Amino acid sequence: MGLPVRAETLEAARSERSTVAMQCGSCGAQSCEPRNNGPECVFEYGNLRPDVPAPIPLSSSNHTRAWLLSSRLYSFNQGGSEHAAVRLEESGYAVLGYVVKASRGTGITGLLEESERRQYSRDLYEQDIVEVCTETGERVKCYVYHRPDVDRTRPVQDGDWCKRRG
Repeated sequence: MGLPVRAETLEAARSERSTVAMQCGSCGAQSCEPRNNGPECVFEYGNLRPDVPAPIPLSSSNHTRAWLLSSRLYSFNQGGSEHAAVRLEESGYAVLGYVVKASRGTGITGLLEESERRQYSRDLYEQDIVEVCTETGERVKCYVYHRPDVDRTRPVQDGDWCKRRG
């Protein structure tokens, strides 16, 4: 079935930092304007997603399903465990994940530190700011951990970590 993202949306999205108005496939909105000035959230696409089997949930429970357009999801093995990695700026692909908003107590710094401690080692991943499209069509700026150098021989075909095949 694939992700509910129109092909023209993926092709139009050359970069998540683009301000081009795109059509979100889940809601059909022509323009999804960002509502927040600075990232207060992290885009989680791998084992920290709230819907993975036996999740390792983050301390924040405020999350929204979203798509990172023009990016591709890969799987890699590190220390005997499978890990997810996003590679940005891959036209024609999208990654399903969740916008996880920082709690007031933890704040964005605490959420980023927790993400790095539990999943996204800064030795393996780079951190950047991207824009994702939620199911309601809202565009949200988020921090994301990505690997430009990930082994590209193990893509996750549907961009959905929960649907990957060993």
